[in-house]
Amino acid sequence: MIGSAGSIALLSIVKSVMGISVFYEIKWLNILQIGGACAIVFVIGYLGMAMQVCMMEIMSSYKEDSERYEKKVLDIKRAEYHTIKSMVKRNRRFYRDRIGFRAGISIIVIVISAVCTYLFIKSESDYRFWKEQKGYNYLFQTPDLTEGISDVDIDNIKDIPGIETAEYEKFLNCSGKEQMITISWNGWKDSEYVRTYRRYAQVHNSTEPYDKEGDYFTLNEIRGVSPQEKERLSGYQDAVADGELDEDAFNEGEECILFLSPYQIRDVGTDIIDKEPVYIDPEGSVEKRHIYTYEEDNPIQPGTYINISSPWGTRKIKVGGIIYAAPQYGEQVIAVGERFLDKLCGIEDENLYNSVRFPYSEDADFEEMDIAIADFFSTMHNGEGLVNERNIYEEIRGQLVSDIFRMVVIITAVWLLYLLIMYQGNAGHLNYERKRIGILQTLGISKSDLKKMYYYEYLYESVIITGAGALICSAWFVFRLRVATSFDSMKTFKLAVMSNTGDLSDFAFSVLTAVVVCAGISLITIYVPVKRILRNSIITNIRRLH
Repeated sequence: MIGSAGSIALLSIVKSVMGISVFYEIKWLNILQIGGACAIVFVIGYLGMAMQVCMMEIMSSYKEDSERYEKKVLDIKRAEYHTIKSMVKRNRRFYRDRIGFRAGISIIVIVISAVCTYLFIKSESDYRFWKEQKGYNYLFQTPDLTEGISDVDIDNIKDIPGIETAEYEKFLNCSGKEQMITISWNGWKDSEYVRTYRRYAQVHNSTEPYDKEGDYFTLNEIRGVSPQEKERLSGYQDAVADGELDEDAFNEGEECILFLSPYQIRDVGTDIIDKEPVYIDPEGSVEKRHIYTYEEDNPIQPGTYINISSPWGTRKIKVGGIIYAAPQYGEQVIAVGERFLDKLCGIEDENLYNSVRFPYSEDADFEEMDIAIADFFSTMHNGEGLVNERNIYEEIRGQLVSDIFRMVVIITAVWLLYLLIMYQGNAGHLNYERKRIGILQTLGISKSDLKKMYYYEYLYESVIITGAGALICSAWFVFRLRVATSFDSMKTFKLAVMSNTGDLSDFAFSVLTAVVVCAGISLITIYVPVKRILRNSIITNIRRLH
């Protein structure tokens, strides 16, 4: 009940600050299942404690109880001021298991709190971004160009009230196909540059069987360059080292641009190690790692015809220009005009596009427009490949709200549970030591020194707990950074950190928040029991054992 009330209070604050609408649904079956699971856990726990009590040795007299108790205490001959060193030694000798359990719980709480706080900050930031994105676009996309839509279809869609314009492009993607796109030339048969690139590209794209030898490049995707991309074509013109770019021949699909740039084999995997060729420039190379450069005895020359094979067909194309610099637009091996993809797929008689975006007006009648668009594509492609980005953005915002709510609930539950565990543990431990506290008071140790004694006991634990928790959180952040940036060396790691300083500051704030909150809870849960026990008289502390 306390957790539910705290979660509702925090959620109300988040709702008022962010201005979001929260929709919830009570699923009684899930509640009953969770309640039943908790009841089973509690029953097993209490049964385990009862069995432990039954196995304990029962003392029959105060003398025997005292002898058993004195075996675990230090031999005190005179009152001495306890230092951090003596308290650490005392704890390690008598309470090693309790300290380990408390430290383990604290480290887990710090890690969970830091991670959830960081994810809360990221989700809240992403929600603010997506809240401003309207997504007034219809997007049609299919990996097969032969299933695309024509110029006539695009014009008919633009006649629908509310549709403003169309943005389109062509590409081929071999995902799910048994064959990849290959680019071959007889002169590449003994080329280490080509063979290495092809081998790692096959492994990266999970192509089986992997060819040990081959005079060709392999690609999973190839995109056509539109004649309207004047800036990109001008960049090709300036970067060509051998030959020249004939724009007319390039746009007609008769010539191509070949990229033979230096590359390194780099790990670009996410949560797994996944190596593939990565084009580099001199500043982006990784030291002590081999750089593959195209330096052959019989290099390919402009005007040479190369063979391009794909699941949709095979065609030869003339090499117009060769670029040895790192690509600026994400190209892989080759750049071709859109018209070449039509010829490769055998659809030269019509102009098809398989990636088309239809922006529409904010003032349009969404309901009628959605119906019209759905009816049009249902007659052509059974509605497949068409998405409404407005609906996708709404789903993203809803998912982010759910993530925010989940993080708030987890953080609240963890901190409340940690508060209860630490308070009960510390109160029970100090109640067990009540007689010892009375004896120390009898020997002349003041209440202030006793407070310091127990505070020292927690001081060194806090240092260990904070260091271990921060180390685990840092390892998690480095793993998350690798998933996002795929660094695979110290140099690329530094570049990834420098380019993600915002994430780094959010992470540092999250860890600091988790440490401060956990330290505050620990301080409260030790301060209150110590103050309550020292409030008693010496005789009460000595005689009251329960």
